[in-house]
Amino acid sequence: TQLLESPQQSHELTHEFPIFTPHGTWKWIKIRANPTLLNNGDIQWDGFMENISTRKDLEASLREREAEYWALLQSLPDLICIYDSQGYYVQLYANHFPGHNLLPPHLYNDPNINQHILPGRQTPGIHITDFLPPAIATQYEQGIQKTLSTGQIQFIEHQFPVGDKIQYEEVR
Repeated sequence: TQLLESPQQSHELTHEFPIFTPHGTWKWIKIRANPTLLNNGDIQWDGFMENISTRKDLEASLREREAEYWALLQSLPDLICIYDSQGYYVQLYANHFPGHNLLPPHLYNDPNINQHILPGRQTPGIHITDFLPPAIATQYEQGIQKTLSTGQIQFIEHQFPVGDKIQYEEVR
């Protein structure tokens, strides 16, 4: 269709397609040409044809790699919290986290906190001590300071009750 319409509309024809070679292999070809209507009514095509098999192979590899990366991202933790050096939350990112049971029971009905603690939202002014039991908040604070002073990632694992469930966390 593009081949037939291009001369009348005087626009460039660009098309990519695979071909099967006499050597028994597949190649991808790209053509780009411009039509010129000659005085006698014939159409003259000026353009070029190139082998784009390498590009097509790279595109396929990138799609496969992207699928692998998405699979990896889907296996990341349910919730990622970013906080500053003082222990104030900056942002929450949710992967599979549905958003419920995030807050300890004493904060469920506190509108000043609950309105800010939603995955994907900024969380200005909310400190880890607003969220966590004192012993765990102290572990976080110590981990933050040790990370900043040594440059080494710290690992904290703990569990605590949230609502009627036990929340298990691994913090880095």
